Amino acid sequence: MKEFLSYNGRMKAESGNALWFILLAIALLAALTITITRGSDTSEQSGDVERQRVLASDTLRYAKSVEQAVEQMRQRGTSESDISFESGFVGGYANGNCGGNDCKVFHVEGGGIAFRSANSLVSGDSWLFTGANSVAGAGEDGTGATSSFDNELIMMLPDISAAVCGRINTELGVAGIPQDTTKADVATKFAGVFPNGQVIENMGGEKTGCFEGNQDDGGASIAGKYYFYHTLIQR
Repeated sequence: MKEFLSYNGRMKAESGNALWFILLAIALLAALTITITRGSDTSEQSGDVERQRVLASDTLRYAKSVEQAVEQMRQRGTSESDISFESGFVGGYANGNCGGNDCKVFHVEGGGIAFRSANSLVSGDSWLFTGANSVAGAGEDGTGATSSFDNELIMMLPDISAAVCGRINTELGVAGIPQDTTKADVATKFAGVFPNGQVIENMGGEKTGCFEGNQDDGGASIAGKYYFYHTLIQR
């Protein structure tokens, strides 16, 4: 009887130990799963940030290369009203003031730079080259008036992703994504004239940046959409 009770006690003790090891294994497995999940989330977030940084840097580099091409043309004597963004990829940029190839930005005899479509991860729209906007706080008067004499020559990328928009501003040292208080012209193509246009507000006079639109005039709405701009000629 004593032997039976002793055996029974050992069985209960061993059973208790086995249960303890099982519970410990379950706890360790749960902790490992949480660690792997957190590591995966952190890795994914880091990957997203890096991807946005690459896309933002690529967008800024291309804008700067177009600006440099325009500046080189001006140094060779091409006036701002003669500059043509005509290409075989996007229509509406034929400039009657441009009588040869030397005033075409996207020609080997002109700016010598290739036209490049926007990265689909950044925007599903096309680059816009326009003289219909001024940047508040920039240019000679710094008031952002809508006179054609105040308009800048700007390249824009409409409907950019919010993530890349924010990253571009971070790279430029611009806080957040400012909201434009007017309605920037995101449609008029440059063909040699600077029409009385709109004002890009709240960008602190920055020649480059990204803003959020907030206006809807009953036609094309820019509310809730994001727009990158880069000033090619500040006037």
